[in-house]
Amino acid sequence: MEKYDIVIVGGGPAGMMAGFLFARAGLRVSVLEKHRDFLRDVRGDTVHPSTLDLFDELGLLDALLAEPHDKVERIGAVVAGREYRIGDFTHLPGRGRFVAMMPQWHFLDFVARHARGYAGFDLRMETAGAGLMIGAGGRIAGVRTSQGEELVARLVILADGRDSVLRDAAALPLVDLGVPIDVFWFRVPK
Repeated sequence: MEKYDIVIVGGGPAGMMAGFLFARAGLRVSVLEKHRDFLRDVRGDTVHPSTLDLFDELGLLDALLAEPHDKVERIGAVVAGREYRIGDFTHLPGRGRFVAMMPQWHFLDFVARHARGYAGFDLRMETAGAGLMIGAGGRIAGVRTSQGEELVARLVILADGRDSVLRDAAALPLVDLGVPIDVFWFRVPK
């Protein structure tokens, strides 16, 4: 039985960034990712200006932008055959004046690579959260992994997506806002 300050179930952008930041703060953290690697088709291939500014504050923006990406400073939409410019990031404060189009696996590999620089960071690939450990008073006290390990933690974060098995076990509600997104984006020339 291993003990951590924090166990994070799910190695997507939220889970990986939380793991990185907690390890950077000196905590002992384990991130569980059920897949073998980050190379898979996912929804998020954008790094937004506010996230770029966060990486700048962390001293990692130049390293992040050395990764393969495309720079989108302006965006628009086509509605009923008519073009509309709906976003221009060039006027934002800070260095994040654009959206970086970056495959999510590059982003996650980048975060993992930098998180591994902290002694308290543990990333377990091909390790799913299989069950919650319940302690005194019904408090969640850790996670059982798909390999049968028990990881005791002061805090468990479920960042394993909309199909989370553990969310149901923790009796956490899922709220579906039911908002469809049917907008086609394109790059607007300078």
